[in-house]
Amino acid sequence: PAAFADWTLTFSDEINGPAGSQPAAPWVLKNERWYPNQELQVYTNRPDNVFLDGQGHLVLRAKEEVYTINGKTGSYTSGRIATGDYEQPSGFSQQYGKWEARIKAPVGNGLVSSWWTVGEGEYWPKNGEIDIVELVGRYLDKYFPGIHAAKLDGSHWTLGKTITKPNVLAGWHTYTMVWTPGQIVLSMDATDPTQGWVLKKENFLLPRVWPFDDRPHRAILCLSVGGTFGGAPDGTTVFPADFLVDYVRVYTDNAVTPPPPPPAAPNPRQTAREGLIAGRALTAEEADVTVNP
Repeated sequence: PAAFADWTLTFSDEINGPAGSQPAAPWVLKNERWYPNQELQVYTNRPDNVFLDGQGHLVLRAKEEVYTINGKTGSYTSGRIATGDYEQPSGFSQQYGKWEARIKAPVGNGLVSSWWTVGEGEYWPKNGEIDIVELVGRYLDKYFPGIHAAKLDGSHWTLGKTITKPNVLAGWHTYTMVWTPGQIVLSMDATDPTQGWVLKKENFLLPRVWPFDDRPHRAILCLSVGGTFGGAPDGTTVFPADFLVDYVRVYTDNAVTPPPPPPAAPNPRQTAREGLIAGRALTAEEADVTVNP
C-alpha cells in the first residue's frame, strides 16, 4: 500500500540456507526445559529440532521423546528461536515498524505455533509481549493474536482475540503487525495490514499499563507442546510435527523516530521473581523460568 512507500527494510531472513543447516546470527536457539503454561516440551538447539530444509524454509520440529537437560526432563522436544535473549545481547530488536512472517503451522491436539515479540531491558510482563499470532493445532479455522503486560502492581494482564477464518491451518499464511506510537494492528493475509485487529493505548486504563511505547522488541518463533492453551497431545497427534517458516521481515517507518528506551529497573529479575512468587504462589524455580520467557 502507498502507506508503506517510505518504509525501509531493517531485518530480513529469507531462509535460503542448505538442508540441515541452522539459523545464523542474530537468531539464538533456546536450549532448556520449558515450564510456563504447564507446557511439556524441552526446547533444544539440536538439528533434530531446529533446521533448514534446503527448500527455503525453517523447520521447528516437535518430537515425542523423553529428553533431559540440566537435570530437568520433558516428554517432548521442540524448537524455539529469537533474535536475542536475556543472557545474550540482542542481534536485532526494534521499536515500532511492520513485522511479518509467512508461516505454516502443524495440525494436532497439543501443538501451538507462535510468532511473537517481547520487549528489551525489562522482565516479563513489564516489558510487554505481543503475540502477532498463536496457531493452535486443534482449531483448524481459528487464529489467536494478543498482548500481555503488567498492571501497576506488577501483576500480569492480557487481552487476546479469537478470529475465525476458513482453512487457517490448511496452508501458508502471512501474519503481520503494524506497530506505531500508541497503536498495534495485527492481521492475517491483509492486502493492507494497517487494517486488522486494532489495539490503542487510549483504550487501556489504569491499573493496566501500556508498555508498548517504552522499548524495542525482539522477534521469537516457537512450537510448543501441551499446556493450558494447546491442550494435551493424544493418539490423533502425529509426531514429528513441523512448524514451517518461509521468511521473516521487519520494516521501519522513516517518518517515526522512536524515543530512547527508559533505563532498566534496578534488579529487574529479582523484582519480577518476588512479585511472581508472592502474587502467584510460584516456587523460586518456576519464577526464574517465568520471568525469562
